[in-house]
Amino acid sequence: MGAPVMECSDSDAPPLGTFGDASPTGAQLLQKGTTVGNDGSYEDACDDEGNLIEHVCETTLACNGARGIGGSSGAACAPTQQPTGFVTQHLIDCLGLCVDGTCEVPCPEPHDQLTVVAIDSSTGEHELDPGIEGLRYVCVRDACLAPPVAVGDVLDVTSVAAPDDVRVDCREPFGDTVSPLVLSDGCNYVGCSARRPSAP
Repeated sequence: MGAPVMECSDSDAPPLGTFGDASPTGAQLLQKGTTVGNDGSYEDACDDEGNLIEHVCETTLACNGARGIGGSSGAACAPTQQPTGFVTQHLIDCLGLCVDGTCEVPCPEPHDQLTVVAIDSSTGEHELDPGIEGLRYVCVRDACLAPPVAVGDVLDVTSVAAPDDVRVDCREPFGDTVSPLVLSDGCNYVGCSARRPSAP
């Protein structure tokens, strides 16, 4: 009797390498995914805390075939990630904003209003509240001729670079010197990321 066929498919598999480690935090495709392996079929889902239960095809570090480097049996090999054919799951922090098996951490959009809730003078980081419970944007205010903003100031979003074709949420960093987040104080904000609110 031959060895079992190791087959697994993931309908929302991210680009190769995103889930290459044991605790993936990378981008997710737009659709809710279904992963089918030798052990059954599993749909992505949200837990009670609003985090994503992401099902992926399991891999294990092993030699490809019975022969090692040089082609001789028993020789040293260069192990690579090999599919097992089974499904495993990872818990991904969605900042409590998982909806129907998808992380929905929104990016700021033009005309949104952001309230400055904290400023770290040592790093230049500004914590901005978009009015969504459990969500903050943290950015560094770039060099700017405008007067400094203060905690409590409300700024309008003038422009922001759209996320890439794969990412549908702003857990990944966004905003750089080429495509910054521009606010109504006339300044560029860079190195932005979505985070949970800082401790009071």
